[in-house]
Amino acid sequence: MEITRESHPALFEAMDIIASESDVIASNGKDFDVPPPWDAVVSEIEEALAKLSPQELETFAVGEEDALLAVIGQSYELTTAHVFLSEFFEGGFE
Repeated sequence: MEITRESHPALFEAMDIIASESDVIASNGKDFDVPPPWDAVVSEIEEALAKLSPQELETFAVGEEDALLAVIGQSYELTTAHVFLSEFFEGGFE
């Protein structure tokens, strides 16, 4: 599945923030390909991230652990999003 700014704006923003902070993942505002096992939860992740403020989204993507944990605690879906984005950060799904 492809994540674009148009199809999944909140998830794209989080992935783009992570990519811009990473030495491993190329960013430049490009679309992101997500492995098939994640297809089933991408919409759920988008909905959860879309409810965050811009500051919370940035904290969620690249914040300090204490602040991140406070945001994650808001919903189960954010826990799923955290696992997804952590896997993305580790290797960019390459």
